[in-house]
Amino acid sequence: MNNTKHKMLLSSSIGTIQRQYTMEESIDLMYDAGFDAIDFSFHVDEKFYSKETSPEFFKNLKQYAENKGMIFNQAHAPFRHPKDKEEMDKYISDIIQCIKNSALLGVETIVVHPLKSTDIAEGELLFDANMNFYNIFRPYCEEYGVKVALENMYMGKWFINGGVLVDSTCSKPEEFIKYLDELNSDCFVACLDIGHVLLVRRDPAEFIRVLGNERLKALHVHDVDGSKDLHTIPYYGGFADWDSIAEALKDINYNGDFTLEAGNFLKPLPKELYPMGAKMMVEISRHIMKKIEM
Repeated sequence: MNNTKHKMLLSSSIGTIQRQYTMEESIDLMYDAGFDAIDFSFHVDEKFYSKETSPEFFKNLKQYAENKGMIFNQAHAPFRHPKDKEEMDKYISDIIQCIKNSALLGVETIVVHPLKSTDIAEGELLFDANMNFYNIFRPYCEEYGVKVALENMYMGKWFINGGVLVDSTCSKPEEFIKYLDELNSDCFVACLDIGHVLLVRRDPAEFIRVLGNERLKALHVHDVDGSKDLHTIPYYGGFADWDSIAEALKDINYNGDFTLEAGNFLKPLPKELYPMGAKMMVEISRHIMKKIEM
């Protein structure tokens, strides 16, 4: 096990805030709330991965954040379900552009959803399709110094099997490991989505321990109610044991950051209350982080 100590940063996806504020205002809000870093939401607006958007846009955002003492630690690529080769080619091109733009922001890891069984047949066909898909990004990761994080998914059919959501790509720990081991490169790591684990009735703490320190390098932290992908803050979905999750992260000496993907908590609030809501997100996250870092 890697015993190197790591200063865990508190970050959050910024998509919900980006929809209400300018990028500079969003950075200000995150800083004032007490976050250390920002997970950039490329999927919010096509302009963020348009070739027409100047590199200076991203360089300026990086500088603006650094002037506040903040960084962009993580990002999320757009996610779609291409139906033919033309759509797939466009999708891949957009993700490559996001990798390039991530480098301009100083992002270390960008989350790229795997293809799901709703897109391609199950089993080895799906596995092979995903290997081809991710390996396209390998040379860009190497050139730009950005890691691609695979994420555990769930089946997006809401009420089947008596109301229990079902597995999809990388939702089983052994399958997630198979994907990463086959890719066999420092370019590819695991981002564990805590809510997605819960939706397919698995134990996040066990999942964390199986992935271990060497594979698990990023998180999507949010709570669910067991039936819907709520993306709300810890303790508000009522379905996660945050003490056991924190203990597991501590046990593996997790050396990534604590990144919220809980923007839906803010959505019902008037814009004027977003700053207060963001501060609450920080307080709850710091409470859990202390348990990890004890």
